Amino acid sequence: MNRDFEGSWNIIELLETFTAYFLTNYLLPGSIFVILNKDLISLKVLSYDVIVQLLLYTFVGIVLSRISSIVFKPSLRRILKMQDEKYEDYLSAKKKDNEIEVFFRIKNMYSIFALIFLLLTFKMIIRTCLTFTIENLILIILYFCIHVLFGISYKRQHNYMKKRIQIYTN
Repeated sequence: MNRDFEGSWNIIELLETFTAYFLTNYLLPGSIFVILNKDLISLKVLSYDVIVQLLLYTFVGIVLSRISSIVFKPSLRRILKMQDEKYEDYLSAKKKDNEIEVFFRIKNMYSIFALIFLLLTFKMIIRTCLTFTIENLILIILYFCIHVLFGISYKRQHNYMKKRIQIYTN
């Protein structure tokens, strides 16, 4: 990677190396979570140091992705009574339909966002118990509604993907 005249990394070259999966499942969720939790995350990140910010956002995004995969998605599938297709069927269908991988990435992104807004809802419930304000109550309702929105989107994307896989495996 080249450095520009100020000695910093060329951000365009860096962004070109990121995959769509990396952006939608790590960087974007991590960025949103950190930005919406600036009051909790007390790391002093210099605003001009983009590389440090990208690393922080990516790390937070990876942690959220792992929590989503290991804890949240299995719970969500049980609550919503969802069943996954067999992995072999997914792989077989993916060979015949390139779009299935895109749908899978979007489904993962929806589950991570559902998790983020559930965590934000819990944070605001705790904050409201400590200090009640109308603003906190409004944020609880807003965050919970966004959580439900992404939960529903996750289920719809899951069902659509499942039907698409079944077309190629039956």
